[in-house]
Amino acid sequence: MSARAPADCFAARRRGVRVLLPLSLGIAALLALGPVAAGAATVSAAWSAKIGSAGVNGKATISASTTGTGTISLKLAKLKASTLLPVVLHKGTCSSVGAVLLTLPSIRTTSTGSASRTSSLTAAQVSRITLATTAGTIAIRIGTGSARKCGLFRPAAGGSAVSIANFAFALASMTVAVGTTVTWTNNDSAGHTVTADDGSFKSDALATGATFSQTFATAGTFAYHCAIHSSMKGTITVH
Repeated sequence: MSARAPADCFAARRRGVRVLLPLSLGIAALLALGPVAAGAATVSAAWSAKIGSAGVNGKATISASTTGTGTISLKLAKLKASTLLPVVLHKGTCSSVGAVLLTLPSIRTTSTGSASRTSSLTAAQVSRITLATTAGTIAIRIGTGSARKCGLFRPAAGGSAVSIANFAFALASMTVAVGTTVTWTNNDSAGHTVTADDGSFKSDALATGATFSQTFATAGTFAYHCAIHSSMKGTITVH
């Protein structure tokens, strides 16, 4: 076999560079974009608590998402400085303490007595919170002894979302504040309806991806079902 001419080798290398350079630039552009973000979960229910007298010691917010998981955010002030404080959620109220619902990681205050943190909640923890708020009230206690501060959780007004999937209403038992608009989204391949048991509201048959919204202007308990599949039931409790 004859040796390849230097000019032919040089031309081949140039062709290789022309092929590899765009490929390298494309890879670099993808890396610069970073990981593709997953779709953000929609908040389906939320509760907030003013901690201390009139909220002087801050605020706690619990958010539940359509994925079943959630978060609890703490923004605290005027507490004992540079101290690790236990955080406990319990059934009942600040003056009538019931059973412990969740014991969360302790939070450390700064030298000025403030602290802030957002922690993830598992689906099991969110389920316990949802069931407890449907049956009664829950509160949060921060600290110990005479320095302990407390806040009663109440439904946060605003929008709430319910996913319809696998022939069921996700978060079938939901507690919301008066004035909340609840939106149902059909994520099933089959059609469904959102129909109040007392006939106070009803949707048309919702195709895949379709939504239905209802604003709850008065307090009460509103049971609903799917008129096409009678086993699908849910309840909205409005405080």
